[in-house]
Amino acid sequence: MAHYLRIWKHGSADLPGRPTLAEVLNQGIQSRDGCWIWGGPISSSGYGRIGSLYTHRVSYEIHVGAIPEGLQIDHLCFEKLCANPDHLEAVTQEENLRRQRLRMTRKADGTWVRTLSGVTR
Repeated sequence: MAHYLRIWKHGSADLPGRPTLAEVLNQGIQSRDGCWIWGGPISSSGYGRIGSLYTHRVSYEIHVGAIPEGLQIDHLCFEKLCANPDHLEAVTQEENLRRQRLRMTRKADGTWVRTLSGVTR
């Protein structure tokens, strides 16, 4: 019975193909200020997710290539949901942490806040 319904609805009894990672990524992206902002599920750490994969890593591998062993992907735009490969760079963990410290400032009460271009977020 289900195949008759598929023929009626889709013109074929064939099941639709599974979308590729690139198709899923493109469907969930919205452009904003040069960033490709992921609009789908987000991890508890604030990064975009496609299943168990991080969207920025998926985008880097699709558009740039394999992430070299031992390197991490740094967001040059400081936006965790950005998947624009022009805003992503493969760096060592030490470099990623160094850059992260440069983006942070300590407030008078001792708490740390993220800063961009001198503007506290």
